[in-house]
Amino acid sequence: MDWFSELVTAFQALGALEQTAWVGGALVPIAGVIPGLRRFSAGSRKDEKPLPQPQPVNINLPAPAEKPRTEGEIVGIFHDLEDDAKSRVLETLNKIAGQPPEADETRAEIAEAVEEARAGDLTDIRALLNSRYQKLAGEYGGAAKFLAEAARDLAAVEFPDNKSRALALYRQATELEPDHFGSWIERGRTERACERLEAAMASFDRALSIATRKDDNREIAIAESEKADAFMASGNLAGAEKRYIAANEAMTRRADAAPEDLQRQRDLSVSHDRIGDVRVTQSNLPQALQAYQAGLEIAEKLTAADPGNAGWQRDLSVSHNKIGDVRVAEGNLPQALQAYQASLEIAEKLAAADPGNAGWQRDLSVSHNKIGDVRRAQGNLPQALQAYRASLEIAEKLAAADPGNAEWQRDLLISNIKLADTGDQPAKRLARALEIAQALRDTGRLNPTDQWMIDDLKKRIARLPDI
Repeated sequence: MDWFSELVTAFQALGALEQTAWVGGALVPIAGVIPGLRRFSAGSRKDEKPLPQPQPVNINLPAPAEKPRTEGEIVGIFHDLEDDAKSRVLETLNKIAGQPPEADETRAEIAEAVEEARAGDLTDIRALLNSRYQKLAGEYGGAAKFLAEAARDLAAVEFPDNKSRALALYRQATELEPDHFGSWIERGRTERACERLEAAMASFDRALSIATRKDDNREIAIAESEKADAFMASGNLAGAEKRYIAANEAMTRRADAAPEDLQRQRDLSVSHDRIGDVRVTQSNLPQALQAYQAGLEIAEKLTAADPGNAGWQRDLSVSHNKIGDVRVAEGNLPQALQAYQASLEIAEKLAAADPGNAGWQRDLSVSHNKIGDVRRAQGNLPQALQAYRASLEIAEKLAAADPGNAEWQRDLLISNIKLADTGDQPAKRLARALEIAQALRDTGRLNPTDQWMIDDLKKRIARLPDI
């Protein structure tokens, strides 16, 4: 018997799941042999059932809504995403931008779709990735590894607009590549976003099992952190703290194994902050402060080692803010002000170095507001007003430059309320805040947790004395 016949015989002896797994581990050239295997099998054993083929998920693009979304609403959906989801989209865009076009695409079409997506409109990139996915699924059933990758790419850009469809794609990716760590993490995140916490926890457990088998401390820390986030979402603070500590232990092992690796040190700093966050929620301020200070110490060392790293400078600014928040909760306003001013100094330098960076500008606005809050609590209204007005000036520019960004609009709303509370033209400020809140509500972009603001603002305006 020649080698090809032996290969066919061995393949046919596998069960359906084993056959799918074998295809998933094969390289492209071997995947191309599958049609030949099928023809050979059909000719020699006509009673044999056809080989199972992975089927594409039904992800037809939705029909136009009765009331089509405006461009601002489409862009707003992307900008309102949490950082993790936005990062997944951007990673996918970077990958697609670096790939050559396929047969029915041009570089110009890809570049335009990617550019629009980076600006917040995912319509064209979703259609492009949908076409790639459907085409791959139709070719020999798609080699499992490559169909799984296509499913993950498409899921990343489907998530902002249709989480159920994204979840179906991530499920397919885990079925096609059951030992792919990232697929289980993304599946769990999407399940959590769909409020399926038990399913999310099961997915994160599967990811943790894969990471543990590989003895990969980074992946262990990611899985443990995701489990902690799921516990937080369910209100289980003790479970969340335990898992964040486990993630921190894994990050510590990873950092200790390569002390010269600054990125590992940065990851460790972030894991300290996560422990601090859950302890703040538990009202355990002393231990929250301890965790934040551990993160701050690492952040200070990193910025000293690489002063030009803007990302690490921002990390240090955030650490100072977190410590300031704890000091406020303790009632220690002088030390809170000291921490906030340290954060402000960094934010000012970052914003001045890159005026076009909206994130840096927003950080500066937040720092001004925090200092204003402390000054107001201390009874220093002139300096509180000065800080709040500086924050408002930035918020107005950001909101005008990107009207579809709900976060920028909310910042503008809050700045107006803070100024009104400090006695600066209350009627004008509260009316402006109400106008923003109603516009966000009417476009479906007012966060459910902020719905109370509209009635509250109306009541406050009604209580103002007539002028």
